[in-house]
Amino acid sequence: MNFLAIRVGWMKEYKGITQSDYIIGGGKNPEETGRGVEVCNFLTHTDGYVYGNVGVKRDNLPGHKVELSINRLGANDEDDFITDIPIFFFGGKQFKGINENRLIGYYKKAIVYRKSQRLPVDMVTHEKNQLKYYRFKAKAEDVVLLKQVDRTTKFSPTTQSQWCFTPKKYINVVKNISFSKGSIEKNSPRKSGRKNTPYLQRIEVERKAVALTITHYEEF
Repeated sequence: MNFLAIRVGWMKEYKGITQSDYIIGGGKNPEETGRGVEVCNFLTHTDGYVYGNVGVKRDNLPGHKVELSINRLGANDEDDFITDIPIFFFGGKQFKGINENRLIGYYKKAIVYRKSQRLPVDMVTHEKNQLKYYRFKAKAEDVVLLKQVDRTTKFSPTTQSQWCFTPKKYINVVKNISFSKGSIEKNSPRKSGRKNTPYLQRIEVERKAVALTITHYEEF
């Protein structure tokens, strides 16, 4: 299975920098400037697509733009892009004491370009966040951003790069993600005497149990 894994800074919505949503971590540039090329990675444009990017240090050099090695995703040498590639975003090591990166969201299937592409001219939020290029895009219905409380799946490929291609260590993690319902469910093997409850459903049950316990002791 070919897929792309990308490390990004931590945000709540990834729909542009606001007073209530700003980027944490994600590399030297976001840490120093408070900005990052990934800050609109989950913002739906009026054309129904989400346009994403990943930061590359060498991109900042004059006249130099790093190409993605899409051949490793199955493209041929003459291809400018490849389609139907799942992209997984991970990060969060710097967020509130989290000491490992976690799965933040994903594109079920995306178009991944070899070279950076110019964003459409009518993208106000992207322009406001000083974004000019994108490297991949996906239809909005194929894009899933997990709520912060649901970002519990460890996803930390051991690489210094901002992206990695089909990391073997995470093949099984990806295989256990179901794209059938627009949310992550764990498809663990069934065991006798144990119900195979969807992952997010279990999280919701646990959250409600904690809330009830807190309410009980506050009243007490």
